[in-house]
Amino acid sequence: GMAVAIGMMIAARVSVLLAGAPASLITAHETTLRRFDLPTLLPRELATVDILDALKSNKRYLGGETRMALLADAGRLWHVRGEYAIPVPDAILLEALEATRGPTLVAIRDDP
Repeated sequence: GMAVAIGMMIAARVSVLLAGAPASLITAHETTLRRFDLPTLLPRELATVDILDALKSNKRYLGGETRMALLADAGRLWHVRGEYAIPVPDAILLEALEATRGPTLVAIRDDP
């Protein structure tokens, strides 16, 4: 459930960036996921390169590219000529991943 929730946040951001979905889609996802105590941010300690490598094992990674089911709006899938698994350029995916990352934690020390 936790990974799916974070994936939903990334997909919502990709939908806004690529499909022209309204930005309110991101807020709606955050609100709904938080209501069920699910995460909305990608942990900083997960390296981007590792995430991109893991996507290559996904059933929607076809022909050397990541494909995602994206929303045109809440409850409405975006499609191109009847195709619902939309190719996502790496630059868009990277932007969505970075926008979904949690804050960097900084340790504060008291030096005597």
